[in-house]
Amino acid sequence: MLEFLVSEMGFTVFGIEATMPEAFDINEYVLSGKGDPAKALTGLNFWIWNTEEVRDLIEWMRRYNEDPRHSRKVKFYGFDLQFAPRAAKETLNYLRAVDPVGALAAEGKLESLANPYTSMQLVSQSKELQEATASAIGDVLRRLDERRSEYISGTDSMAWALARQHARILAQYVERMSTIATPDGWMMRDRAMAENIRWILEHEGPEAKMVVWAWNGHVSTGRGSMGAHLREAFGPDMIVFGFAFNQGSFQAIETPMPSAAGVRSFTVRPAPEGSLDETLAAAGLRLAAIDLRELPKEGPVAEWWSAPHPTRNLGASFDEDSEAAVWRPQIVPRLYDALVFVESTTPARPNPGGRVVGRSLLGGPANLDFEDGELGESPPGWVIGLYPQAGFDGVIATFRDFDFELTTSDDRPYHGERSAMIARPPGRHYGEAYGLLGQRIEAAPYRGKRVRLRAAVRTEVTGPGNQAYLWLHVTKAWAFPPSTVFRDDMADRPITTRQWQEYEIVGEVPEDAEMIDYGLALVGDGRAWIDAVSVEVDEEGF
Repeated sequence: MLEFLVSEMGFTVFGIEATMPEAFDINEYVLSGKGDPAKALTGLNFWIWNTEEVRDLIEWMRRYNEDPRHSRKVKFYGFDLQFAPRAAKETLNYLRAVDPVGALAAEGKLESLANPYTSMQLVSQSKELQEATASAIGDVLRRLDERRSEYISGTDSMAWALARQHARILAQYVERMSTIATPDGWMMRDRAMAENIRWILEHEGPEAKMVVWAWNGHVSTGRGSMGAHLREAFGPDMIVFGFAFNQGSFQAIETPMPSAAGVRSFTVRPAPEGSLDETLAAAGLRLAAIDLRELPKEGPVAEWWSAPHPTRNLGASFDEDSEAAVWRPQIVPRLYDALVFVESTTPARPNPGGRVVGRSLLGGPANLDFEDGELGESPPGWVIGLYPQAGFDGVIATFRDFDFELTTSDDRPYHGERSAMIARPPGRHYGEAYGLLGQRIEAAPYRGKRVRLRAAVRTEVTGPGNQAYLWLHVTKAWAFPPSTVFRDDMADRPITTRQWQEYEIVGEVPEDAEMIDYGLALVGDGRAWIDAVSVEVDEEGF
């Protein structure tokens, strides 16, 4: 579809449901051939798109653009707002270049958002702190607007426009984090994504024609959706395609949580009788695009399409035992202008950087001294990866694309012969992530008590933003945002010491707690070691 729309219909922009700042790395590749497309795709932080099929799409865009016969190049954009670090870094970097005084005033609030470890914690912080962060970003936006001419004279209009949009992404992110647990939170995200698409089109100029790729629920014109906002802005100049299928396979996060499977392939049976999907299959369609605008205005066909029929409402997660829950009655012509139907699907093929595994729940702490397993390999019993994906309890199972290494080490252990090490060399990195080493255990033995986490940690890190953190979480049940009843991430006391030092965190474990998480994180470049971990009932708490 993209190849046809670009080659035959003059489309110039491809937009995907992924955070805008990181998507500029892919745009650099499709326009100039510079950079590493595999790492840039992983750096989007969306495992859903990190597949061979999307990689092929990016490579086709690159081949199209490098053909000298194509004077109008096709560009790659993201329009989502789910991650803050890159947006915060780009905003601060621009201010430092054009207005050091303004940058200094903004750093206090924005630096926590520029840190991938602390930025995700905004959702669990107090309303007062969230409002103060939003106010600081509002000040930055006002400063960018009020001093626009001065800033542009110091850089150019393109740099100013991108800096302002990065600051706008930050404002959207903070608003979403403050409303994510409410029904309005999901509608807010759709409104913001629509705003970002409008910005892209305005930025690209009046001749731009854009393909937007997102979940059915976002592109539909149902109340509060991204598609509804865009319909209001563009009217009949926008054509909305929905997607449906009868049977086959797909990849999704396995639920309920916690699940050690993470992302895997699922296969579903043919759609039930009377559903939209089954009816289209029964009509003999195997691959079809149906123009819903051309349906008859009256008669049996019109009556059938104007009535609600169940159709799948699949997202990024799936529970095989609750498959019936994905079927929702919809009057499809009210939501889409056209419908693409596939009778039988095959699952997307994940790239190495897109493989996501869950965190298994252990009965109790294991391998706390890191003596088990092979030297130079990952420590058995521990989850190694990158920060959890937004909204899902999974970690990326490969670190190559983010340049992290997580192994056992015999370099000056605190006790015994080994410790565990997280490392990343200096240089350009794609995406905004931190290395993670952690365990999740059942809370039952600690319920009604206090738990004390102890660990020895040392680092070799230099420069701002490079540091390690020890953390302890106590959670009632998996959810998003998590129902965490105790959380200490040591966010206000990062570890940068080069000598072994013992740290401890003590937390309450209520009677209804289900899981306890703990571990070490490395942000930025350098190395961090952990050894002599203990998780015990705090006798002093009785």
